Amino acid sequence: MVTASSLAGLHFLVLLGLMVQLSTLLLVSAGLVPARLPSISTDNIFCPDAGTDAGEVAPFIPLSDR
Repeated sequence: MVTASSLAGLHFLVLLGLMVQLSTLLLVSAGLVPARLPSISTDNIFCPDAGTDAGEVAPFIPLSDR
């Protein structure tokens, strides 16, 4: 059942969301948000191997065998 208090709560949440978006827009346009971090090179430790990139499954080695 829709009541006046539930509509008032929904109206409050919508206004709160709009205020957050407006404040974020003002911060970005004022230049107060720092620039993004530089992109990470493609040869970092998180890149998959050539075999796993081609769809192969990497071998599972238990910690006790390392």
